[in-house]
Amino acid sequence: MQGFYSAKQSKDKPAFSVIKGSFAVVSATALNVRSGPSTKNPVLKVILKDTHILPLSSPKHEWLKIRIPKGIKGWVAKKHVKIYMPKPLSVFKVKPASMPFTSLLEASISRYMEEMYIQKRLKPVDKLFIVVEDLTTESYVVSIRPRQSVKSASTIKVPILHAFMIQRFRGNIKEPSKYERQIEEMIRFSSNPSTNTIIKLLGGPKKIQDLLNETKIYKE
Repeated sequence: MQGFYSAKQSKDKPAFSVIKGSFAVVSATALNVRSGPSTKNPVLKVILKDTHILPLSSPKHEWLKIRIPKGIKGWVAKKHVKIYMPKPLSVFKVKPASMPFTSLLEASISRYMEEMYIQKRLKPVDKLFIVVEDLTTESYVVSIRPRQSVKSASTIKVPILHAFMIQRFRGNIKEPSKYERQIEEMIRFSSNPSTNTIIKLLGGPKKIQDLLNETKIYKE
């Protein structure tokens, strides 16, 4: 029976074409997350009722592959979960205590990454590191590997633009229109040479950091 199940499952289309954008919530009092689609497989973790999880496989079978926090993946009996389509993020005023993701936005990002892996558009070594903070409440909306240190990429160019605008409004940049082309190339086309020109104009990385620190918006 187990062999028949595995053979049949392998013919299914990728999970995202079946339950794209959906989530699931545990309906049982407690539910075992197993290493494979069978009660013979060892239990990886026990999750409680009303815990929200991310489905990774087709709901057509008795077992559902899922993802829970900290990157743990496993299998649960489908009869003990309820699959649902979430409402827009703005509808949720308070995050349920049982929700394992920081927000539905974070869950959606995780689902998108899983889809990229399935489509082989990303390699297993490609990892996402992202933190999104609501500056009005100082709470995290997305927190995926928040403690991992990585080199800043093109996103750093937005704060550089912010520093440029600070100096412009203070009148510290003479003839700012001379740098419109570099600003446009830096933001629209991620031009590194143009970015270096603006960094040099502003006095270097330390000066830019000092300007940004004054705003009290940016945090490590």
